[in-house]
Amino acid sequence: MKRIRKVSLCTSFSYLSFVLILFSVAGSATVQELQAQNTRTYINQIDTNLTYKVTKHSGVFYIGYILSMDEREILMLLPVRGRLVIPAHEIKSIEVVKEEEFDEYGEYLDPAEEVSHFVLNTNALGLKKSEVELGMSWVGPDVIFGLSDRKSIRVATSWVGHPLMATYSYQLPVADKFNMTLGIMGAWGTWVSPEESMVLPFAGMTLGTARKNITLTGGYGQFYGWGSHHYLPYFSFAGILPVERNWSLLVDSYLVREKGFYWGSYGKVSYLDYQFMAVLASRWTLSRTSHFQVGGGILGVGNELFPLPIVQYLKKF
Repeated sequence: MKRIRKVSLCTSFSYLSFVLILFSVAGSATVQELQAQNTRTYINQIDTNLTYKVTKHSGVFYIGYILSMDEREILMLLPVRGRLVIPAHEIKSIEVVKEEEFDEYGEYLDPAEEVSHFVLNTNALGLKKSEVELGMSWVGPDVIFGLSDRKSIRVATSWVGHPLMATYSYQLPVADKFNMTLGIMGAWGTWVSPEESMVLPFAGMTLGTARKNITLTGGYGQFYGWGSHHYLPYFSFAGILPVERNWSLLVDSYLVREKGFYWGSYGKVSYLDYQFMAVLASRWTLSRTSHFQVGGGILGVGNELFPLPIVQYLKKF
């Protein structure tokens, strides 16, 4: 009986292996057929008069004209390098490059090289998956992590660790050069004032590209701490305008209306106050993914005004 069982198991295993091999061959043939269909689709749509961005699976991309293409390879004409042959199986995507994606010198402006930061606020374009954007200023560090092509987390604090702020945002591409974002920001007073905390849901929209845009953001939050409770309507305006290839001007601002109460010696006391910030800065591009910006502005708290110098370094990974 044991021998019969052993033969039965071996037979079953052999049959299962045969079925798996059969499905693997069929699946491989199906994948190859789909790849061939996609390649044929590209071939039918190629226009030798247009400029294309051909991206490989490794992330490397080439900008130029496509002279010819078949199911095995693609022949490109690059501005400096000349003719280049790329095997079809190495190609991840083929996109037409629009005229506005080139600068006045005819060089391609890669959106992946631009940062989402202004000074305090960010645009609604977000980051791609696995991208990291680092900001460092005299106030403290600021890091954004791309969780996916539409989701990101931002963490910021001062050099002394107070306060600690974290933001989760979800990007919504609406149309060409029109993007929106929905998110929520939380803040905590850490070791200086652990009783204080804030929650601020918000929505924002960006008109334009990462290099040239206007961004509007609005939200409504609440602040808790030291026996007080504040309601915080929030509004911000920001924008960036390129002046030369490696030089841009940007503005950043926000307005917060504080309405709340606290417990005084004679009971509950209500109050209304305002805070605002307005800055103007110049941004210089140091390399493909690093930027340095300097500027100044005003910070208003209640009836008092304070000068606000801006010195900030931005790096994208």
